[in-house]
Amino acid sequence: MSSHTNLLELVYGVLFDPVATFRRLAESPPLGTTFILITILNAAAVLMGLFTLRLAPHEVFGAVGAGLSVGIALGSFFLWYVKWLCYGAVLHLVAQLFGGTGHARATLVAYGLASLPGLFMFPVQSLSLLFTGKSAGFIPGLASVGLFIWSVVLLVVGMREMHRMETARALAVVFLPAVVLIVLLAGLIGLAVLGLITAAPSLPLPPL
Repeated sequence: MSSHTNLLELVYGVLFDPVATFRRLAESPPLGTTFILITILNAAAVLMGLFTLRLAPHEVFGAVGAGLSVGIALGSFFLWYVKWLCYGAVLHLVAQLFGGTGHARATLVAYGLASLPGLFMFPVQSLSLLFTGKSAGFIPGLASVGLFIWSVVLLVVGMREMHRMETARALAVVFLPAVVLIVLLAGLIGLAVLGLITAAPSLPLPPL
């Protein structure tokens, strides 16, 4: 069986039979194959974004806006790997705190493969180019929400099977970092607002 066939079988298994697939991958997590898959996914996302930009009217973005969009697209390509490593490290730490038995390699594989539903954004974006007005933005937006939920479900399944833990603990591992981040951001915003309110009486009033 060729490696190409194995790659396609892995994608199909993660997307449509994730429990059995992640359980099998837990024995020997394919970090190299996962890296190849997410690289293909990221490269395709960048190319699709640039293609969509080229189809947009020039006056919408202008030369400066188009150049900036290209830079942002390329930057997001490399930042995904930073997110993969950093958030993967956080997930692994939390998994260990909740009794997970998998290695860091298993966590990175589960997190990377959980992004595979993003493959379906490409046909959605291609079809959205045929529409104009509100439908052009509504369809990809709705698809993004659905695919994000799918990715979260895959990540929960992946962490559960890779670390051999209960579903409740896998849910806690996936959602706890996000909850902590939200609480921290809310606290920072609250402190900033409180600081503005405290400083408001001392600010000079504008002349009438």
